[in-house]
Amino acid sequence: HHLERGHPVLTGLSATYLYRRPRELGADDDDVRGSAMGHFVVICGYYPRSDRFVVRDPSPHIPFSRSGRYSVPSDRLINSILLGDITYDAVLLVLNGRKHIT
Repeated sequence: HHLERGHPVLTGLSATYLYRRPRELGADDDDVRGSAMGHFVVICGYYPRSDRFVVRDPSPHIPFSRSGRYSVPSDRLINSILLGDITYDAVLLVLNGRKHIT
């Protein structure tokens, strides 16, 4: 509903799950002893026919997108948001263009 109205959604999520990355342990990766990494992205669109969300990510370390814009299956995105609770990043913030009332 919000995306249809042109209101992007800022969300915290588990980047470890979203990007299929191993858990991190210092300079190394260790799926057993490492920690999941949280991250913030902006959801800016939805394709109902393919059930995919359009995401903008400001990080230069995205494994599959140079521009920071990509689409992701809805189940992968929703699960990464739910897993964001582990990294204390699980949040959804709808951004609308309303002017502030002073």
